[in-house]
Amino acid sequence: MDQALDGALRVLLDHDVRDPELLFTVVVEVYQDLDSAGSSDFDALRAAFLDRAAVEGFPAAGEELARYAEGNGGVELFRAAQDTGVAALAAELRGMAAATEAAPEVDDTAYDEGEWAAFLQEYGPSWDGQEENWSGFVDYFLFYAAERGVAAPAGSFVEYAADSGDRVGFFAGYGIVIATAAEPEAEPDPEVWAAFLAEFGPSWDGTEEAWETFTPYFLFYADERGVRSFAEAFLEHAPTTTPERVEYFANYGIVIATPVAEAQSDEDDVLEALENLFSPEEIAEAQDRFGEIAQESDAIPDAAVDDMNEAFAQLVAEMPEAAALSREQMAQLLASIPADRL
Repeated sequence: MDQALDGALRVLLDHDVRDPELLFTVVVEVYQDLDSAGSSDFDALRAAFLDRAAVEGFPAAGEELARYAEGNGGVELFRAAQDTGVAALAAELRGMAAATEAAPEVDDTAYDEGEWAAFLQEYGPSWDGQEENWSGFVDYFLFYAAERGVAAPAGSFVEYAADSGDRVGFFAGYGIVIATAAEPEAEPDPEVWAAFLAEFGPSWDGTEEAWETFTPYFLFYADERGVRSFAEAFLEHAPTTTPERVEYFANYGIVIATPVAEAQSDEDDVLEALENLFSPEEIAEAQDRFGEIAQESDAIPDAAVDDMNEAFAQLVAEMPEAAALSREQMAQLLASIPADRL
């Protein structure tokens, strides 16, 4: 049962409702009539409810319930009653009444300070910081405070809070942080965003794995710099594939040195080194040596020798390091060629 509906039942405890089923039936029927008419006008609902309450014989309880509903959800409180059901509400109210009657009389002023401190930390955060929900919170807070034997300090607490002029600040003085609606973010400064993007954009290393950790990191610091909305838009429009993402960053002047690009650069450096490893004369000598071995090999038909020489020349052009093969390695290479390829 939600807090506002629970508070409504506490209010009704003071009015000795003899027929809870009838009262809650009226609550539900009045709400259903309003809903069927397509209206959400609380004033109309309250007038209809009070008329029915007077006719059915519980005007005082009806008046108190209507007053409570006005500050605790209005039409939504009646809708919650419908959703909970007449039987469940009646049973809950009877159970509360029985528990109240059975409770022994206690000294309202005596209490355990440790119990009060624990109660305050547990139930204090139940208020959501909204003025319209304060009355419901107070009823809820005081009811459970009485159950825990700390009614006296609880009553003083809500009284002082109400008189403080700053309830959220008053709660904070007791270590209770009330999460109120956040202030709207100031309009981001485009120049600050440009500087932020230039500083933090290159933090992505160009891999898909790093993207998942980069995005929360990027947003965290964007929030600190006051440009979160720009950062969210930037990430929202980023492509889903790594190559396109790298290009997207480049459009903003951010060069991402991806591992693929670095690997290609390394490979180019190796090929250039290999190409410079042998002089043209050394390559020519290797080709002549290969030709001699092919000519001498029993495995190579005379008609295929020229083709083998041409193939080796192509191999050296593509892989210059082949010029370093020894005579034995060249012979093994020729011997490994299948007969059907000759």
